[in-house]
Amino acid sequence: MRRRVDRCFTVSTAQGSSTYRYPKLLTFALPSTVSDNYSDRFVQLKLLNSRLPRARALLLERGIRGGVYVLECTSRLVPLDGGGALLEWKHHAHVHMVAIGPYMKRDRFLAFSECLQPIGLGRINYKAMSTEHAARRRVSNYISKYLVKEGLTSRTWGIMRNGK
Repeated sequence: MRRRVDRCFTVSTAQGSSTYRYPKLLTFALPSTVSDNYSDRFVQLKLLNSRLPRARALLLERGIRGGVYVLECTSRLVPLDGGGALLEWKHHAHVHMVAIGPYMKRDRFLAFSECLQPIGLGRINYKAMSTEHAARRRVSNYISKYLVKEGLTSRTWGIMRNGK
């Protein structure tokens, strides 16, 4: 985990711009679905995975240079039709990413947060930290929580993959 965090910071600070100084935390998802079948979660992950090439391209167009990410689908039982004894599965397929991206002021962020909606994904949750200590702590917690979960494999893309 320490190597992953160090690599994220090394690549981010090497960008030579203060707007890219620290890695950012980014999350986006498919709209949640309700199903009577637990295995539909795998269908949701497959659908999310099929949209990732276009999502990465849209992120690159908007200044995200790359990152490390993991796909996750949380599933829970919810009452059918307002609280009866019957239950259905609610699936939430989403991506957690440590991204090499710019700091964004509010006016630019609002447009950025909706850039994946045309391809059927939800709003982007994008977090930037103001100090290196806070950034290292948040990125470390994020990576340890999501990017190293048992059974989930992390992927790299963009500058985190090719170093350019």
